[in-house]
Amino acid sequence: MQKKQHRVIEWICAGCLAILAAVANQAPVFVGWFNQPPHTVFTASIQYWADYFLYTAQMAEGAAGQLWYTQRFTGEPLPPTWMYWFNNVLGWLGHLVGLSPFAVYNTALFLLVSCSLVLVFLVLCRSFPDDPAARIGGFLLYLIGSPLPDLSVLLNQHRLLFPDDLWFSPAPVFNRLGGVPHQVWQTILFLLLSIMFIKALKLTSRNSSAAPKTYLLLAAISMLAASANPLPILVFLPAAAVTGLWSAFRHTSGYKPALTALLITGLAALPAAWLINREFSSPIFAAAKVWELRQYVNTGFRHFLVSLGPLTLFLPFGLFALVRTKSTTAVLFSATAIVSAAFFLSPLPRLLGTVPSRYQFPAGYAGLTILALLGMQKLSRTLRTVVEKIRLGPGNLFLILFLAGALILDLPGSIADFSARLTPAGDPVLLAGSLYAYVPNPVAGALTWLKGQPDNPLRPVVMVDSGMPIEIMVPVFTDKTVFNGHPIHTLHPDEKERLRQMFFSRSLRSSDAEAFLQQNRIGYIIAGTLQGFPLYAQNLPFLSKIYKNAMITIYQVTSPVPGIEKP
Repeated sequence: MQKKQHRVIEWICAGCLAILAAVANQAPVFVGWFNQPPHTVFTASIQYWADYFLYTAQMAEGAAGQLWYTQRFTGEPLPPTWMYWFNNVLGWLGHLVGLSPFAVYNTALFLLVSCSLVLVFLVLCRSFPDDPAARIGGFLLYLIGSPLPDLSVLLNQHRLLFPDDLWFSPAPVFNRLGGVPHQVWQTILFLLLSIMFIKALKLTSRNSSAAPKTYLLLAAISMLAASANPLPILVFLPAAAVTGLWSAFRHTSGYKPALTALLITGLAALPAAWLINREFSSPIFAAAKVWELRQYVNTGFRHFLVSLGPLTLFLPFGLFALVRTKSTTAVLFSATAIVSAAFFLSPLPRLLGTVPSRYQFPAGYAGLTILALLGMQKLSRTLRTVVEKIRLGPGNLFLILFLAGALILDLPGSIADFSARLTPAGDPVLLAGSLYAYVPNPVAGALTWLKGQPDNPLRPVVMVDSGMPIEIMVPVFTDKTVFNGHPIHTLHPDEKERLRQMFFSRSLRSSDAEAFLQQNRIGYIIAGTLQGFPLYAQNLPFLSKIYKNAMITIYQVTSPVPGIEKP
């Protein structure tokens, strides 16, 4: 009874820590909200601004009842994609309870991060069922684990400098917790996939009645996980095969449960991965892939170890301890972490046309934590044996000391990361103090008004004044397609920007301007306060002013007009 009460207290503590971590993860939202200037709409961005408006645009489309996403940041007619169905569903659900896309994004992120952390604690409980210190200490390590500082800078310049080229790496705290709802959803799916795979491995003739339900859930989660992100499946399947072999050797059930679980996972996941990979052949995703491959990722072994922080010190001992562990959960997650690291350090990602950091993900980081905990336990047992005649306190004293030391070493990095989150205006990626974070009421009002205007299927595109950089937010506020403005999801961005500049600089003759608008299917033009443009617009008979406030004028394109000279 007492043991059960202790477990309940553990879960309450873990739940509170998960909620606190989820709140800290969204510190920029609270900072931005408290600092909101009057007469503005706060967009609550905690992510790279281009990605944030892309994802909230998908949620806005979901709110409008569309579950397939139409490319809204380029004027070309492209087929809708199902890749972002999760964001569209979130937008639809949020609309049912009256939430804006910005509120949906942040509410979903908070709930998903909390759920993912609860699952991580469940994994730790199943990995260390008899060691509460390992469970709670490991959870704290997962929550605040950070890279080690650069020792040369620390000794010579007396300041902390942490690795800054950890793009997509789960090593920094808030990269691991996640800033994008659908990426946290991927973490949840792979945690659930691992849990269900382990359950399938343990099926025997005694519990065969549970087999159909278990296998059905395993297949469904495998499909969802692979369709959410196919790359971790390439990591999971080898790790699952190794775990299946280990389970077959360790248990009397033989190879049948392991082989069945592996076949179901592979047969369900690989077709889904193939389907999602087909989406990457579209022009938008092909351009995004080229951009991503240009990003520098340091795959040096030393850099990798430094990025793991104090966990690195215990991983070698964990490898030795892994051989004798009785926990299937610990084996699967440790194997996932090892395979993930092998992919990251090898040339295979580049050969597959992907970025190495894509193979490092939060579910794999849980495996590194477990592996380090196994190492701590082994060292603790060894030291306890050496000094067994000396009574130094509780039997797990050395484990507690190791955990405390690792947490102390993690603190500088996690504090530095959190401090950066509290001052998001200093981050040029977030642009937290800019127009993207605080949209003036006249701009938000004009865009909201435009949302209510009918779409012309022959001219569904909106073009924005080159002197007013609000094009990135047009799809979110209006649920309409914008001519250009996204650094990745706009096709031919340089050429489109050149044409837009020519139009708003009044360099085009009337006939050339009309041809440009017609060729690019532009039906609405949003103009700011450019001097001379209103007079220029008056001389274009195919433009009709339909809205005006202190900052924004909106024109509707009414051509073709008979009698206008064609170029």
